[in-house]
Amino acid sequence: MPPILRRAAVILVLFVGALAYADDIVLLARTPSAMRRMLKICDDYANKKSKCLVAVPRKRRSLLSRREICSFTVGGNYVDFVESFVHLGHVISSKLDGCEEIENRRCNCIGQANSVCILCYFGKLDSVTKRKLSRTYCSSMYGCELWSLDESRVNDFCIAWWKGLRRIWSVPYNTHGW
Repeated sequence: MPPILRRAAVILVLFVGALAYADDIVLLARTPSAMRRMLKICDDYANKKSKCLVAVPRKRRSLLSRREICSFTVGGNYVDFVESFVHLGHVISSKLDGCEEIENRRCNCIGQANSVCILCYFGKLDSVTKRKLSRTYCSSMYGCELWSLDESRVNDFCIAWWKGLRRIWSVPYNTHGW
């Protein structure tokens, strides 16, 4: 067999030890010790990543003082309790009120509008491009359907969004829109 073909044959013989899709994983190992090493890696990762959030309705908040009955372990270590965490880009809070999520989205909206303003300012872009940029980067409100509309932070988010659009389109700050 020519040397080039031998090299190609070697390249094709690769071992894949972990098959993963979403939150499912399959581990494959040639030896028990290799499987133990892979499980140790997963265990170390789970120790760092695992958190526990206890969410209870307002009427039952007294239960939060008794959360020690909900202790969990991963790899012999106790899982940390948190008041909130980010999952798939959304802030989930133990208060179940959405305030942290709305504030996080407001801050993201301001940052995205500022980024688009910089692009529009330096590029002196035409209106079609500005519209596409603002629609792509400043209109991502994924998850807002879950917000309580009587929450005052929703209004803060709307104000930030309107101000961002005014900056992108160079509309005077005292212009109002309904």
